[in-house]
Amino acid sequence: MKNIVKKVKNHSLYKLSLVKLKKAEKFALQKPFVSLFIILAILFVVISINSFLRKPKVEEVVEQQIKKVSIYSVGESPRIQVSAKVEESNVITVVSQAGGVVQSVSVEPGQKIWAYQQVAGLSSNYYGGSAATIQRQMAQLQNENVLNTFDTQKDLIGKQRDLANLQGDNAEEMRKIADSSLGETRALLTLNETMLNGVDGALLGATTSGEVASLTAQKSQLLAGINQIKSGLRQAEYQANEDKPPYNLATSAKDLTIKQLELQEKALEMSKEISNLQLKLARVQEATMYPATPFAGVVERVFIKKGQMISPGTPIATIKANTGSTQLVALVSKDMASKVNITEPTIVNIEGQMVEIYPDHVSNVATDGLLYSIVYSLDSQYQNKLNHGSHVSISLPIGSIDTNAVIPFLPLESVHQSEQESTIFVLKDGKVISQKVELGSINGRFVEIKNGLSDQTAVILSRDVIEGQTVEVIK
Repeated sequence: MKNIVKKVKNHSLYKLSLVKLKKAEKFALQKPFVSLFIILAILFVVISINSFLRKPKVEEVVEQQIKKVSIYSVGESPRIQVSAKVEESNVITVVSQAGGVVQSVSVEPGQKIWAYQQVAGLSSNYYGGSAATIQRQMAQLQNENVLNTFDTQKDLIGKQRDLANLQGDNAEEMRKIADSSLGETRALLTLNETMLNGVDGALLGATTSGEVASLTAQKSQLLAGINQIKSGLRQAEYQANEDKPPYNLATSAKDLTIKQLELQEKALEMSKEISNLQLKLARVQEATMYPATPFAGVVERVFIKKGQMISPGTPIATIKANTGSTQLVALVSKDMASKVNITEPTIVNIEGQMVEIYPDHVSNVATDGLLYSIVYSLDSQYQNKLNHGSHVSISLPIGSIDTNAVIPFLPLESVHQSEQESTIFVLKDGKVISQKVELGSINGRFVEIKNGLSDQTAVILSRDVIEGQTVEVIK
């Protein structure tokens, strides 16, 4: 270290510096004011040089990005965003209508099929037996038996009816015969009574016992004949009289037989119809074991496999027809359904394209629980852009254009709620302004604004803004 100091002191520059420093010290002692001004001048130059060298960099001004927001103007028909389900009439999932074991699968994905083509076959057990098929065979045999014996039974009924009519006609003829013989019987009775009177007169004039015995025998024969004639006369009168039971019994028996035969004929006709219906019912039940597609199309997916045990309602295959219609169904509350504006278009976003549609029908009663349905039809050009069963967002016009008569709706996320007040952000001169509002009832994700909005007020629907921020409206 001492060697280094010694070398520095012996260096010519060091010695020269000491000489100049001594001269400067001497000059300062001789002329102090001049020296002071020289030192100040040197300091000023040093400070100036330092200020120039250490000049701060000018920061680049970053242009503030203007946020884009969504709004709607009060005075226009307010809109709310709801979800609508896509329902395609040309897409159907065939489901099992009966339980059983899958014995065969007749289709595969991508296969083209025709209407009513069988897609699968079921059985009641793993051996392939089908109770529905056996029931159909039994019903078919019973129906064939009824059909084979129907004409014979109907002929028997017809012959029994003819026999009843003949018996009735026979009873009538017998009555007529009895009625026509009444006169002859009365005449014979009168003749016998006259002869009896003659015999009585002769008995009064008889003188011998032989005459008396002979006349008495004649009288006895006449009395027997008269009694027999009177008995036959009474029977004939009884049978010939239309007011007496024999005639009524014959007529009633005929009528009763005819009516019984009519009932038998109607029962025979009904048994034929019932047998036919039972056969049809058995065929319908058998058909549930062999599900088929209701229309022609393409098999999109098969859900079952051979040997699988399935129950009623199990999906079998999804079929898509070549033609059909597409509908959008939105479910809303009763209050919202009553305020839907059907005169203005509903906007639906289909793959970024805004499509205007009008509702086909707004239900007047709840269709899904407590929700009401709004049904739209889409043109065929959009069918391939939407999937059956998916959901799309639609912009639904609520109320009329004159919002003085209708309370506007706002999404809940656009309302800022505190303990003291409710506020929203509105757009004024390109700036975000906070404004107090009075809230009404809540409908799903939307709330009524009863007070605090005037016509042409631009309400900011975007929530991620602050008061005073410059924003731009999304067109």
